[in-house]
Amino acid sequence: MIFSVILLALTAVVAFFQYVQGFFSATISAILAVIAAVVAMGWYEQAAPLVFHAGLYDQAASISLVVIFAVAYILPRLVIDAYVPGNVRLPFIVEKIGAAAMGLIAGLISAGIVAVAADALPFGPSIGMYARFGTVDQKDPQFSGANGQMQDTENHDVFSGDQVSADDPTKSGVWFRQDDLVVDLAKKISAEDGSLANDHPFASVHPDLLDELYAQRMGIQTGARHTAVNTDQVQVVTVKGVYTPPVPIPQVDGEPPLMRISGSTPPPATVTADGDHIVLVVRMSFSGKDLADDADGLLRFSAGSIRLVAGQPGGGAEFKNYYPVATLDARGTAVACHPDDFLLADMSGARTIDVVFVADRDHVMTDPTKPPPFQLPPDTFVEFKRYGSCDISGQTVEFGPPPNSDKTPVIRKPSVEAVLTKTEGLWTGANSQTSAGDNGSSAEAGGDHSPGGSGLSFIDITASNKLAAPINCGTGDTTGPVQLPNGVTGELDHRQWTQLTVSADTPMEQLGQPQSDDVQELAVDPNTDLVQVQYSAPVSGSSSQMWEWGNRVADFALADATGHTYPCVGVWATAQRGTIHYFVVNYKNFDDQHRLQAVSAKKGRPVNVWLAFQVPSGTPIAEIRFGKITAMDNLNFKAP
Repeated sequence: MIFSVILLALTAVVAFFQYVQGFFSATISAILAVIAAVVAMGWYEQAAPLVFHAGLYDQAASISLVVIFAVAYILPRLVIDAYVPGNVRLPFIVEKIGAAAMGLIAGLISAGIVAVAADALPFGPSIGMYARFGTVDQKDPQFSGANGQMQDTENHDVFSGDQVSADDPTKSGVWFRQDDLVVDLAKKISAEDGSLANDHPFASVHPDLLDELYAQRMGIQTGARHTAVNTDQVQVVTVKGVYTPPVPIPQVDGEPPLMRISGSTPPPATVTADGDHIVLVVRMSFSGKDLADDADGLLRFSAGSIRLVAGQPGGGAEFKNYYPVATLDARGTAVACHPDDFLLADMSGARTIDVVFVADRDHVMTDPTKPPPFQLPPDTFVEFKRYGSCDISGQTVEFGPPPNSDKTPVIRKPSVEAVLTKTEGLWTGANSQTSAGDNGSSAEAGGDHSPGGSGLSFIDITASNKLAAPINCGTGDTTGPVQLPNGVTGELDHRQWTQLTVSADTPMEQLGQPQSDDVQELAVDPNTDLVQVQYSAPVSGSSSQMWEWGNRVADFALADATGHTYPCVGVWATAQRGTIHYFVVNYKNFDDQHRLQAVSAKKGRPVNVWLAFQVPSGTPIAEIRFGKITAMDNLNFKAP
């Protein structure tokens, strides 16, 4: 309310001043105000580091924005006034109406710059009784004693939603939307069809700047640092990896129920995503005492101070801000957080914190139908407290994350910690449930996703006689034996592998070179189909533990509705050593006991696993079995 009144008064003062100057002068002012606003919005972030030398990190953006706007407006105005000292006489009505209109434009633009600058200052969620999103004040009567004593749960300016979203019905703006006007002008000018189009338009960095500035003010206590600065010399914030969990993550609330708004919905028991979304876990590293507050050495932050920006405008997915829904504790349990929840970390040493996002698949995946690993699209980045930006364009998203070696990533409230000690997370044996959509070529499955304790997590079931990656046969022949020094041996029949063994000695991209001699299809018996069940490998444990399933692949089988079983005839897996991926394959390669040869090349960490079964065409598959145990039932899958 007060903030809108101030902006309205500023707009009126500027408009009146230009009105009395006349139409010609007001027109020049309006044009210069627009140009100055575009220049200021485009360059204030680049100029902000100049203010860092004064120690005004939290105020740097606002100062640079206002100064650039003032200089870009005043200097040209002085030059024009020097060379054109007079005015232009026009008819009275044209003069007055035109001057008022041009004065109003100049006033709106000037007030808009002031509004954006105020939004970027280290205030709380509300500025002069104005908040961009709905907030409430809350005081729990259970803790309200006489004379206002013991009011421990009295909260002010509590964010009323779950996420900062453009679709939030409580979202509002200042009167006359001066700040939206300035931001939209900057976005339009730098867009693909704008007059100042470039490779990095404004919207690729700030898809919604005003929402972003509002989120940055939430969950940070008064007096705490609102900014973190990465420079070319010092990286206080880095990203150590990006992962997607193969199963839902067990979740608890990060705040006691009394701290939540009365009537609010508790978080779901797991963090999961529907078919249009994907769960991403970004492992972030924080180091350096400059991140912490001097008084106690604690890093104070919130989910609102972290954002993931991703999009693929060429594919119709415009850039979008994503904010964390949770952080992971040392057990691999998601601790749900609202954008304004206070989060603390002890910076007596470096911290590694896993941050959980739920993102749209078409924003982060080039092909949303393909499972990980995949690479994030260009211009994707994670930002912490405004200046702690980490470019993750092209970063590979693997299944995971592996266990976090930091056992105290975030300080938790005692009541929350008590719940966490009783909750099994990803790294302490949690057994989650999930399902895959049924479209005729995949299965909807319930039950244990670690079949019989094998450690594998179900992803999908399909009918295909193709390997996950092509293999160069090295001969150019259509039929005959293959024996290559890179660990590939097998038999070909009309350019199909009837037998194949590949050891993890050659990187995957080299196995498929030259492409002219690639063979990707596998031979199957007449009137049968090859059914592939895809899993993700274990994400923790020793090398032998993560590869243990490879010694028991012969124990896997598919079962039809009558109980008839079909043994596993092949297995292949991707393995990762450092940043390089390898391939391990055994197809129809049995030992003397009619068992599949063990996957002996236990080099690196297994990532994706495929088990292959030869099934008569048209057979409905009901179960996946592991030994004598039904590992997954209620499959709704039929071989073509």
